[in-house]
Amino acid sequence: MAAIAVIYAVRPKDGQREEVRKLFDRHTPALREAGLITDRQPILLWSSKDGAFLESFEWKSVEHSKRAESTPTIFAIWGEFARLADFVPIASLSEPKNTFAHFEPM
Repeated sequence: MAAIAVIYAVRPKDGQREEVRKLFDRHTPALREAGLITDRQPILLWSSKDGAFLESFEWKSVEHSKRAESTPTIFAIWGEFARLADFVPIASLSEPKNTFAHFEPM
């Protein structure tokens, strides 16, 4: 079972930036508590041009990533993300079009 890195982006709905930001404070500990991610520290970034957060972390394996959906705590947090923000393709953001994409560390 090899670890697998993931990076995803969420764009907060109008007026929800701080609420979305707070969800990340719960997301990592919940993933860790469920034993789904490695000990590597996740990275949280802000795209000021596109108004989106990007998070990168490592699943312990593809199998562990699939277990997340059936973990009630994780599924609930993902539901809150979906209520407060839109999941967007990274390719839809401005920065990744540059050779060296710059984001604000959070």
